[in-house]
Amino acid sequence: MQGKTGKVSKKELVIESPQQFKYVPVVEEEQDGAGPQRKVKPRVVEPLDYESVLVQRKTQILSDGLRDMLLFPLEDFQVCMLPRQIRTLCPSIPPHALREAQSLFVQECIKSYISDWHVVNYKYEDYSSDFRQLPNKVSRPDNLAQHVFEVDEDVDKDEVNQMHTQTHLSALSPSC
Repeated sequence: MQGKTGKVSKKELVIESPQQFKYVPVVEEEQDGAGPQRKVKPRVVEPLDYESVLVQRKTQILSDGLRDMLLFPLEDFQVCMLPRQIRTLCPSIPPHALREAQSLFVQECIKSYISDWHVVNYKYEDYSSDFRQLPNKVSRPDNLAQHVFEVDEDVDKDEVNQMHTQTHLSALSPSC
């Protein structure tokens, strides 16, 4: 008795860059004399362009009740320029070095040493860490107010009435 031949599909994933990958087709293989098996190459799926979807479905999003979750905050970040502070008596890079540099890499390195700083401040940066480290903007009172419920008041009134009845009865009864 001879067993059934099963299809073996092998695919190798080759990553050229973190943003792009492709499947490499595998050479057709023979199994147990059954002949070559045909392999189909999977199609590449492009990632969704979120901003174009927002533009295409603008009317649906504006009428959606949960549009705050779909849209980006308008003032999410702010870019500031800080002038570079030179803290040495003599500059570390000569003033004519940028003009004399021939390599693009050297020019960019020199620019990084002499240009101003661009600082990005995120508005919601405080909320991007652990939930236990969230900013505490709600002021809490030191002492919490004591809650008194009607059920508790009824029990207290019953106890007071019972004590009054006992004292009244003890006053009426003859003492020994």
